[in-house]
Amino acid sequence: MRLGSIFYYFCYLNILIIPLCIFSILACIYYDQNYNLLSYFIVLILSFFLFLYSKKTKFQNLELNKFNLFLFLIIVWFFYPLMLSIPYWFGGYTTFTSGYFETMSGFTSYGVSVFTNIDDLDKPILLWRSFTQVCGSIFFLLSVLSILGQENLNIFPLRFLKLEKGTVFFHIVFKQHLSLIVYALTLLYLLIICILNFTGLNLFDKINLTNSIISSGGFVTNNFLKISDLDKLLISVCLIICSLNYFILLKIFRFNNFFSLAEDKRILLIIFLACLSVLLIYKDINFIDVVSSVSTSISSSGINFAHFQNTDLIFFFLLLVFIGSSMLSPGSGFKYVRLSIIFKKILLELNKVLYPSSVINMRALGSKEKIINNDFFVSGTLFISYLAVFIIYSLTLTFEGIDFENSFKSTILILFNTLPSDLYLTNALNYSVFSDFTFGISIFTMVASKMTPLSILSAIKYSFIRS
Repeated sequence: MRLGSIFYYFCYLNILIIPLCIFSILACIYYDQNYNLLSYFIVLILSFFLFLYSKKTKFQNLELNKFNLFLFLIIVWFFYPLMLSIPYWFGGYTTFTSGYFETMSGFTSYGVSVFTNIDDLDKPILLWRSFTQVCGSIFFLLSVLSILGQENLNIFPLRFLKLEKGTVFFHIVFKQHLSLIVYALTLLYLLIICILNFTGLNLFDKINLTNSIISSGGFVTNNFLKISDLDKLLISVCLIICSLNYFILLKIFRFNNFFSLAEDKRILLIIFLACLSVLLIYKDINFIDVVSSVSTSISSSGINFAHFQNTDLIFFFLLLVFIGSSMLSPGSGFKYVRLSIIFKKILLELNKVLYPSSVINMRALGSKEKIINNDFFVSGTLFISYLAVFIIYSLTLTFEGIDFENSFKSTILILFNTLPSDLYLTNALNYSVFSDFTFGISIFTMVASKMTPLSILSAIKYSFIRS
């Protein structure tokens, strides 16, 4: 176990917190709300010295085996939000447990809040709350590219999207992928801000909303709920863009050609067919409401900015949440490609029985890579592990007096990091009254949904098998 090397990478990731702290300090000065200024300085100093440690300390071997890679993921997912939660409990906004839950909700892009009245919070803490989503999105994409999507693990079938073969050595790809993600994020951020500039939102709400959109999160302010139809349409466009490959702008502008856009074409087709189906069946529903609801569901954001609810369509929108957005986006649905793998494997086995001489195309997303048994095994095992987590969390919610229907829906939404808004639930959940035990299970479920339960099982496996 290379704890020193793991700590090195953990310290290096603090480069993401430093600009967040500086931005929050400047916001305190700009809005003349300095009573929590000290907490941002504490996090800034702590993150700066941790990052400095990673720059000054030299290790003989920074390569991590499979168990250490999973251990690194677990440490970051649980301890990184611990640092980000300091302004909440140090500033007296919440207790330690509630502050950690609020931070984890942002870091995993879930988007639920323990705060019952957002308007009572000062703007610097709202910006801090909003930017935690961006930090979590960057790390999620980094974990997919550098760990979970590598061919030696294959938990995310990323090889079907890769156009170029890369190295599997973690110490090489870690900084390369981090830089690539930051470049893509910068371009995407500028694009979304430009689009939102045509809305009636003020600058503060635009920044908050941009953070939620590019991270598929659910943290918004109450001012955001009062918007026009044009604003709703523009926000829907932004959500659709962010449900696609995170590196789509890099590919369009020919900055790199690492990934295929084949999955994104299918996601756009799903969005079109979903909107068309609802409009044909329910002709009295407003077009803007349909597009808004489909876009927020497929992107795994869940924000009901259309103020739309149709009980007949709730499970349809939950299905879109399940399918999710692109594999290389912060929205962590089950993914189109995994469903394709399972479907093609079942079709292959049926054809072996019915038409032994027939030939089935066992490729996914038009890739040259063929679907192998391990792909089906991973997708099937992942589905079963999600089911196990689903049962555990559903039972946990019943202890909070939540009825079966809302418990069922809320569990689906937390598994795919989607805000449980009134688009899906008939009765909103009040997380501020949850017990510490439910908070703990909720935090574990949020992390498991991002890492995927299979990653945790793999960590246990590789702890006993030398790799």
